[in-house]
Amino acid sequence: MRQPLDPAGSRYRTPRRRRARLLAGICALVAPVVSTTVTAPAATAATPTLNLLYANDFSGFFGGMTNWGLVGDRVLVGDWNGDGRDTVAVRRGLTVYFRDSLTSGGSNRVINYGRATDQVVVGDWNGDGKDSLGVRRGNTFLLADAIGDTPPTTHEFTWGRSTDAVLVGDWNGDGRDTFALRRGSTIYVSNSLSNRTDLTFNYGLATDTAVSGDWNGDRIDSFGVRRGNTYYLRDAVSGGAATRTVAWGQPSDTVVFGDWDGNRAVTPMAVRADNPRYRVWVLTNGERAKAGRAALKYSDCLEIKYAQPWAAYMARTGDFRHQSLLQGRCAKDLTGENIAAGYLTPEAVMSAWMNSPGHKENILRPQFSIMGVGVADSTDAYRKYWVQNFG
Repeated sequence: MRQPLDPAGSRYRTPRRRRARLLAGICALVAPVVSTTVTAPAATAATPTLNLLYANDFSGFFGGMTNWGLVGDRVLVGDWNGDGRDTVAVRRGLTVYFRDSLTSGGSNRVINYGRATDQVVVGDWNGDGKDSLGVRRGNTFLLADAIGDTPPTTHEFTWGRSTDAVLVGDWNGDGRDTFALRRGSTIYVSNSLSNRTDLTFNYGLATDTAVSGDWNGDRIDSFGVRRGNTYYLRDAVSGGAATRTVAWGQPSDTVVFGDWDGNRAVTPMAVRADNPRYRVWVLTNGERAKAGRAALKYSDCLEIKYAQPWAAYMARTGDFRHQSLLQGRCAKDLTGENIAAGYLTPEAVMSAWMNSPGHKENILRPQFSIMGVGVADSTDAYRKYWVQNFG
């Protein structure tokens, strides 16, 4: 059995039995080792779910998460109840499940909609402040002004080619959503629910993924393109240079956009498979809320550059110690770290950390504003290694 390191790096003997291990540090300083045994609940098989991680700006950090929907669902975004905030729905087969808040829980309404081969689109077609659904079937658009089980079609028209990419937005600020088509790098804009093209221009590269939204909160949607995890956003409905260029999320993310906080500006949400890293983040913010501390934003940078590689290293080598925390790599100078081994669930490791003064101090430290988490499975007796990094 490996032997834990004490703060000075020397080794001391432990009983020859499996023990969960903790190590806490602040700004790369190693605090006393605390050994704690935690009985973790047995792992159970579960249907893969989705983590929906959203941001209220393009700063690169996630501001919140909801755990909703199943892997394989298509995520739809809209203001379903007219409260000025976008939430989500998921389409599973022909069934659409709506949720009126960015929280986990049951569906507020469930309907069947369209055909399996339809592309479902979302917009406020009549300007009543509520989004509803429509389908694109080939190059025919069938839209309804209210949400219901495939209700009578309110608007129907044929436009463009079935291979064109479809974008939805209010391009002229009249409060009604219409469509744009993208063919190669050319965008065709219509300000009515018809086959009339009102504006044509080029934007981005033909290989880019086109996106649309009200990026600056002026109540007029415009365009952008996604290239890997870099977004080139333009605040005008025209060709030209990007108004801003931002890096956000990971290239493998499915990304949707919405106004999550009701400030009129549209920001991103990453759709990812359920991962215990994000559960640790939620539990950490729960503990901070109880202590009157501000919530921590989640940093992909801290996860990718610090937490996940170090968890993987410890799981691979059994070298249970702190890493060298290089300041400034994630635009923050103050960095702390908690590590642990032997805890099988986010709840178990958080309980152990919160019952250890050094780790609890890191979790509740008011100077921290961001965090990232790493977790890796091992083949040794400890089975899982965990890392929290703070900045």
